[in-house]
Amino acid sequence: MVRLNKSFYLGSQIGLSVLALVVLIVMFVRLVDLGAMRRGIIFSQGEMAQLVMELVTELIIEVILFVLLSVALSVIYLTLVYKMWDSVQDGNARTSPGKAVGFLFIPFFQFYWFFQVWWGFAKDYNGYVRRHSLRVPELSEGLFLTFNILPFLSWVPFLGWAGVIVDNILFFVIVASICDAVNALPARAILGGAQPGFSVVGPQQCPGSPSLYCVSGEFGGYQLGIPSKGLVIGRNPSRANLVLVSNEVSAAHVRVWPDISGSGLWIEDIHSTNGTYYCECVQFDGRRRWVELRGRRMLGKGAHFRIGCDVAEFEVRLA
Repeated sequence: MVRLNKSFYLGSQIGLSVLALVVLIVMFVRLVDLGAMRRGIIFSQGEMAQLVMELVTELIIEVILFVLLSVALSVIYLTLVYKMWDSVQDGNARTSPGKAVGFLFIPFFQFYWFFQVWWGFAKDYNGYVRRHSLRVPELSEGLFLTFNILPFLSWVPFLGWAGVIVDNILFFVIVASICDAVNALPARAILGGAQPGFSVVGPQQCPGSPSLYCVSGEFGGYQLGIPSKGLVIGRNPSRANLVLVSNEVSAAHVRVWPDISGSGLWIEDIHSTNGTYYCECVQFDGRRRWVELRGRRMLGKGAHFRIGCDVAEFEVRLA
């Protein structure tokens, strides 16, 4: 579950930006004072050399401080980009969190990618909300597009500084709206619940026999270890161990538990609204024949079942 601390991201960006600006102003004033001093007063060679040495030392310290502040700002900025994209990963996002960050370092391409990271996120976030029928406010795509366009006004005479100032103000508005939007999303999964043996592991690991491999859906690519008492898949966290956020999923949709012989998994539809479907083999033409589950059924190794029409699909795996 991705959560963003709005106070941290806004406070750090504002605070570090102000400090960096102060350091720049101090450096500029110091250089101006040196020029005025050299024009107005005659120093001996030794005095001038000492003053220059002191000035250079102070400038080096200020440059180092400015670089450190810039690095800190960049790290926080990129962390925000990574986390916000991580919040909408359901198999339909235009990019992964790693690519969202990494492609920003590609020369020239980054100008195009800047639009994909910010304006694209607003569109993908809204798409995520609609796909999962979530009752949360959508992001303003126009606001994000404006944020992407304003930096290019810095090249326009007389409008440059105004564009930069407005864009920086808009950046803090964007950060606040992203934090609120991501934090409004429900948890993509609540794992464990009353079944302490339930676990989620990476796709290359196997927690035991048998297990479920998530072919598609919110947990696509992960393998779920099934406890001996079984688990419930559904939408209501108080009734399900594995929670899917789609409104096509019933509060308690399907129950899954291992057969005592270890030869497969039992599945039972819990009177769901949109049904549970299973497929035990592929037809001769390469197509799957999905059968609506009535009551309960044991599925062997390699069998598939899905929630509703296409919310999530799982494959039975044995150690």
